[in-house]
Amino acid sequence: MSRHRVISIVGTRPEVIKMAPVVLELQRWESVFDHTLVNTSQHREMLISAMALFGLEPDIDLQVWRKTLILIR
Repeated sequence: MSRHRVISIVGTRPEVIKMAPVVLELQRWESVFDHTLVNTSQHREMLISAMALFGLEPDIDLQVWRKTLILIR
């Protein structure tokens, strides 16, 4: 049986709080789901602290906001 590919994308603290139970459940069912957690880093400091509360670490960190700031300068 092949695993289902699921990608979760979060960028803000409220998104992490809402998605954490879903992400944790997807991780618990790793035999069924191939899950990737993507962090856009829109609100980096608050996002990292919220993820730490749930024991989550992103698989991919896009650093979108940081790149946007560099382009504006």
